[in-house]
Amino acid sequence: MPAYCQDDQVQIGSALSRACFCYALICSFPVSAYIVLVTSLRYHLFIWSVFSPKLLYEGMHLLITAAVCVFFTAMDQTNTDSYLNY
Repeated sequence: MPAYCQDDQVQIGSALSRACFCYALICSFPVSAYIVLVTSLRYHLFIWSVFSPKLLYEGMHLLITAAVCVFFTAMDQTNTDSYLNY
């Protein structure tokens, strides 16, 4: 494989890793806000009926998003390493 193709593959892998990191970071902002709200207002009954389920849903969304990003980044890293070994 020509050297310029290898550089393109490395840049694509780097871009994918950055995109996954940025998406996971953006998804973590609502989770952080809900954690602060639930913690600060934990004695209010409304918190446990509204914000706690929302925190659970957002937390699971963040967990799944992070797992998918780690999977794609690891797969891309494996593909990039195999391109560089040729």
